[in-house]
Amino acid sequence: MNLAGRMKLRPGAALPTIVSSRPMLASRVARGRLADDLPGTLGALFTLCAHAHRLTARRAVAAATGELAVSTAAERLALQAGTAREHVLRIAHDWLRLLPGAPAAEPALRLRSCPLWRDDLEPAEQLADLPAWLAHHWLAEPVPSWLAAQRVDPLGWAVHWCEQAETPLARLLRSQRAAMQAIATPSQALRLLDAPRATMPRPARRMAEEPEFCARPDWLGAPAETGPWTRTADAASVPIHNAWMRLVARLVDLLQLALPAGRDRLAEGAAARPG
Repeated sequence: MNLAGRMKLRPGAALPTIVSSRPMLASRVARGRLADDLPGTLGALFTLCAHAHRLTARRAVAAATGELAVSTAAERLALQAGTAREHVLRIAHDWLRLLPGAPAAEPALRLRSCPLWRDDLEPAEQLADLPAWLAHHWLAEPVPSWLAAQRVDPLGWAVHWCEQAETPLARLLRSQRAAMQAIATPSQALRLLDAPRATMPRPARRMAEEPEFCARPDWLGAPAETGPWTRTADAASVPIHNAWMRLVARLVDLLQLALPAGRDRLAEGAAARPG
């Protein structure tokens, strides 16, 4: 199977800002496999947020085989921990490696002490220990007080914090602010979950009927985003009009997921019914 392909990002350009030549592999690798094997197969294929792909595939298989596809409390807790882990990994690993002019890696951005990677802890215990780890290593203040200040001043708080704090993450964001604030990032959020029973059947039909839809999806004729800044649970989401605010939005989502109320941030859409 040819896995060749490239993805090109064009930040600051008109939408669409992503051009991909990667082949669509899901249907090819799934063909002929047992239904019970599909969640693991798709989680291995889509390694970015693999935990979410596995859970979504499990619910889809359950619905297709006549079961009521409802996630258990344990699965939702694992999804919360897995999403937080994905954020921490991207911030601590990808940002330092890929952002231009990023400072050298510092021990506090390394992950060996992060509770999300402790195999001796259950997801609930990992999440319970996460706020203290973030406060000590990344924020230099408690998670709730950081988020409270951000809610008061969504545009200015992160700027103030990263200029005043002397943590590795603050220094990293400080190094990126001037250049990335100059990169405009127009967006249209994918708001399927405002009225899921009315909206979600439409992309489902297009996925089934249009071979190229999954490679170049659109909503109402335009590209739409599903990043952490588009959560349905956000009454007032973080502004993302420039590239720097998108970095801030990922951090904000992580901090919200780290708190007990974070379990309610990850919507699952309309309940999947048998058939």
